[in-house]
Amino acid sequence: MIQTVTLKSETQYGDRVPPEPIGNLLRETPAVVQQAIRMAFLGRSTARGRQPEWLKAMSDVRVVDLRGGDHTMVRFDAPRFGEAAGKVYDQLE
Repeated sequence: MIQTVTLKSETQYGDRVPPEPIGNLLRETPAVVQQAIRMAFLGRSTARGRQPEWLKAMSDVRVVDLRGGDHTMVRFDAPRFGEAAGKVYDQLE
């Protein structure tokens, strides 16, 4: 499933996007995605201990496109929950 993140700033970079904001986004994305998934499935964004395999599978996002312009857009391919961790997903009400 393709998801788009749009970065907006006062500075317009056009097609020449500087690497620092993109690097910051990419560096933080795995943790933010995992926190959101934990919140949705466990009711909390963090947990101690070993990371479950289902969480790794559900949070395996990949960059598929990066575009500049008025705003910078980064497109990610994210697995559907039912496909990545069907057993966990099916248990929820």
